[in-house]
Amino acid sequence: MRRENIHFTFPCAFKASAALCLPSTEKQIHAVAVKLGQINDKFVGCTAFDMYSKTGLKFEAKRLFDEMAERNIATWNAYFSNAVLDGNPRKAIDTFIDFHRVVGEPDSITFCASLNVCADAGYLDFGRQLHGFMIRSGFEGDVPVATGPFIFMGT
Repeated sequence: MRRENIHFTFPCAFKASAALCLPSTEKQIHAVAVKLGQINDKFVGCTAFDMYSKTGLKFEAKRLFDEMAERNIATWNAYFSNAVLDGNPRKAIDTFIDFHRVVGEPDSITFCASLNVCADAGYLDFGRQLHGFMIRSGFEGDVPVATGPFIFMGT
């Protein structure tokens, strides 16, 4: 494992550790990734964040997210999904706003999740704004995104 292409190994190890819910193993794998300089790889960092989020280690997940050298759209979507799964709609919306400010254009995953948060939490005004933004961004033809307003408007 400590040879070439080890950055492919860490995401698999993080996913397996999360599936088995072994916090001490998760932290050991993370420590090895840090020691070998692999944690800054966007795929390694994102799967480590996802692992901590899924196993309830929210402090570790947040710290890892804050320390990431590069956050791509997948990392932001994982962070956003974590806020949604926590049942904290205000945090999820704040994360969406931060995402838009830092990254720019959301993708279909971000839009769908955001509309669902608005529907579940009753954030009608923000949901309408989000729907308009979605249309201006050219996502009205994207089937998963296009069905989101029906879910949102039906609440």
